[in-house]
Amino acid sequence: MVLSGDLYDPRKEQDAEMGRARTFGLEVSTSPNFRSRLDHFLEIIKVIQGVLRRTSGSGSTEGAIAPTLLVGSAVSQSILHAVKSIFLENVLYPSILKCSDHGRPL
Repeated sequence: MVLSGDLYDPRKEQDAEMGRARTFGLEVSTSPNFRSRLDHFLEIIKVIQGVLRRTSGSGSTEGAIAPTLLVGSAVSQSILHAVKSIFLENVLYPSILKCSDHGRPL
C-alpha cells in the first residue's frame, strides 16, 4: 500500500550527488571515464614496476659490473627520479595540500 506518490529512488539521489560533485569539478569514481583513466594509470605503474624488477639485480661477473646492470641501474634511477619529481611532487603533493586543512591559509 502506498500512501504517498513520492517514493524513495536511490538513483535520483545518486544523480543529484553526481551533479553536486561535477559543480565542484570532481569526478565520481564509479563513472566509466574515471575507471578507464584509473586502469590506464595502473598499467603504467605495472610497466614501471616490471622495469624496476628487471633492472635491480646483482649481475656482477667476477668483481666487475656488467654493462647491462649499469644501463639498467641508470634506467631505474631515471624512472624513479621522474616519478618522484613529476608525479609525487607536482601532482600528488599539491592535490593532498589542496584537500587538507594544512595547506589552506587561515
